[in-house]
Amino acid sequence: MYYDSILIKKLSLIEITYLKDELEMNSPLWKQHATDLKLTSLKDGKSIHLQWCDDKLNIVTDKWEYFPKTHQLLKSIIGDNVLGRVYWHRLLPGDEINAHTDANIPFVKSGELKHRYQIYLEIDKNVKIVFNKQLIDVERITNSVIDFPLKSMHYYINNSNSTLYLLVFDDIGTP
Repeated sequence: MYYDSILIKKLSLIEITYLKDELEMNSPLWKQHATDLKLTSLKDGKSIHLQWCDDKLNIVTDKWEYFPKTHQLLKSIIGDNVLGRVYWHRLLPGDEINAHTDANIPFVKSGELKHRYQIYLEIDKNVKIVFNKQLIDVERITNSVIDFPLKSMHYYINNSNSTLYLLVFDDIGTP
């Protein structure tokens, strides 16, 4: 199946706990995803930008002091490579992320991005996730790190009664 090739690892119980604890402690930081009033496919839900980069991958701001264990986990995944954009996104019941690709982001278009990863926490079975026109078995990717197919069409529909949390982080390669 399509998603088998992009599953990087299942998170340990302690990693899941660290991520959830830091999210809970920093819940006042949730804001609209678009920081510059650009239209975005993430019209529903809210985001916490842990590290934001401009379109040339220059770091604009970060909140690592609030998310030290998350930072440590991400660095353990990408090793000596450099983190680009990093953000949590949450979808409440009934929220959607519109069908889109990330292929037109300037640093994706220019080939500067090595990988875009996503971490999914406890996905309810009624959440619909589609990559490249293929419905993903959410039980297979819950509490997992995915090497995300950002150039393929993807969308999310939260048809559940629980909140969907996903962490997006970019690996821009070696310094």
